[in-house]
Amino acid sequence: MLLILSGLSYSLYVTLQQDPGKGIVTCTKDGSCFWTAHIHAFIPVTICGQNYRLPIETAPLTGPHTHEEKNIAHWHDRLPYNNETKRITETKSLTLGAFFDEIKVPFSENEIAGKKSGDSCEDGNPGSVKMLINGVGTTTNPAYIWKNQDVISITTMGSVHIEM
Repeated sequence: MLLILSGLSYSLYVTLQQDPGKGIVTCTKDGSCFWTAHIHAFIPVTICGQNYRLPIETAPLTGPHTHEEKNIAHWHDRLPYNNETKRITETKSLTLGAFFDEIKVPFSENEIAGKKSGDSCEDGNPGSVKMLINGVGTTTNPAYIWKNQDVISITTMGSVHIEM
């Protein structure tokens, strides 16, 4: 019994010492391996100059979801992992598109929350969907795999307004 408790205590100690965003790989006796992590990304959305709040407490806890914090994407689960290649083998649930699908907010290369590139804003000027990842402009990409502590700004205007 003491040996089992010691093993569990050591396992818990190692787990708590790890950065939960980097994840932990565990393998079962049959050779199946899994990557487990707890990651968050901040996703400020601005539509026609107005901050847009993502739905809260939305989606199952076993996939990408939200809680009370404003525009924070959460993910804590496990994914299949190839221990030989040191890679996660199924990353779909970590994509930006999967996050927006789960919280039921339309998102594509040309749309965010029902506003599409070319749609006019209240000032009569057309907007275009743009995305910044950690301050760097990029194409709007639903296949982007978000990482712990990413800041993913999505806007339909030329400037991004971030409100925390």
